Amino acid sequence: MLPHSDQWRPVSIGLLLMSAKPKQKQGILPLWFVDEADYSRISAMDDVETVGLANILNGDLDAQVTLRVTKSSGETLEIPTKHTLSADQVSWIKHGSALNYIATVKNAA
Repeated sequence: MLPHSDQWRPVSIGLLLMSAKPKQKQGILPLWFVDEADYSRISAMDDVETVGLANILNGDLDAQVTLRVTKSSGETLEIPTKHTLSADQVSWIKHGSALNYIATVKNAA
């Protein structure tokens, strides 16, 4: 888990109220801006798309997830992010939550 610091800024400040691990257990992907200044480049009316997330969900934990931000003017920005997910945490996200993953594993046994 990465703390909120001068070096790391979470993509969503609202989600910072709880630590990263409970978010992952709930199936939420915690991403961190590589450059804290990128936070101010996103506005409320922008469309945000994750690029590269499928690679992580397919097991490449070293893959880069980039936010593709499309402004209302049509301008597009590419913003790099980082994550600290383990293989188990990726499984939780793929199943929607840790409880869903546990239920799937239990039912398969």
